[in-house]
Amino acid sequence: MLKEKAVVVADFGSSKINVYAGMSNAYNNLNIISKCEQEYEGFISGKFIEIEKVGKAFLSAINIIQANLNQKITKIFVGVPSEFCFLTTNDYSLNFKIKTKILQKQLDFLFNQNLAKSLQGKTLINKSAISYKIDGKSTIHPLSKQAKLLEARVCEVYAENYFINLLRKIVENLNIELEFLSTTLAQGNYLLDNEQKQNGVVLVDCGFSSTSVSYHLGEGLTNLKSFSLGGGHITSDLQEILNLPYAQAEQLKQKLILTIKPSPLDVYTLNILENAVEISVKTVNDIALARIEVIANAINKCLQAFENKIADDKEVYITGGGLAYLKGIKNYLSKILKRKIIILAPPPMQFNRPHLSSMISLLHVAINS
Repeated sequence: MLKEKAVVVADFGSSKINVYAGMSNAYNNLNIISKCEQEYEGFISGKFIEIEKVGKAFLSAINIIQANLNQKITKIFVGVPSEFCFLTTNDYSLNFKIKTKILQKQLDFLFNQNLAKSLQGKTLINKSAISYKIDGKSTIHPLSKQAKLLEARVCEVYAENYFINLLRKIVENLNIELEFLSTTLAQGNYLLDNEQKQNGVVLVDCGFSSTSVSYHLGEGLTNLKSFSLGGGHITSDLQEILNLPYAQAEQLKQKLILTIKPSPLDVYTLNILENAVEISVKTVNDIALARIEVIANAINKCLQAFENKIADDKEVYITGGGLAYLKGIKNYLSKILKRKIIILAPPPMQFNRPHLSSMISLLHVAINS
């Protein structure tokens, strides 16, 4: 009986497709009923690397979740990564002849203006308010207030039809409805509190091979950028330069301590084919730091390209599994970006890991939609 209320969400990361089924319990806590992670080739510059494997991985995850739930899935909320998204901001207004109490129906009417508006090759998936004004004065939320003029600055997130059409084609014979959500907007809605967002928040989600940089204000986004670099590139550099198997290069990355100033005698120890292999800490750190600097400079380039200038003292929140777990990453990024760095993860204890940020945020938003 409980499973019938479960919400199913798919998170398309840059190395894995994650499908979770969950619900809120009696205490409004998140309860994960079933989950499945399927590795795939990911995407680069807004295109999947191997389309056939996307379908295979997605269908496999769906089948596993259905088997675990012992019931047919009829709807999946799909998070759209920032590399497949396009952001616009628009101003909407409603004029009343006399002072009118603002009810939900007025807000709905305001937001539904130009709902049929479309951009070539893209589909509108999210609309949310950045700010409101009542009779020319700013307000956090206008509900129940009196006004002759209601104004809102609204963010509109579009998804590439390439992404939407591909996924709909994959499930076309399964009678599964897909509802698309902006992953970045979901993260802002769940991970950041209202007070933070009233002052504006820079959020960086660095994954395996993709990074998004966004600015969250009010209930929406004012800026959204992305680039195809992530923590997997650090592993690949270690693999190539040190001539290591990929698994050992990843193991080595996890040993990194970026804050130490190594002596020539300091080494990281790896187990390769049951043999202990020692590798210079300085050599490994230099390789990793070179790639991290490239990623950090790309983040900085995104911030500089934002339409609204970000204050020089504005901190940067980092989430995702690409950089957040590296020991000493906050200090190193802070030196390059010249900003305070804060690592962000979902608040519940059982999900308090940066790499779960997108999945848990999407699930929370879907359950409460």
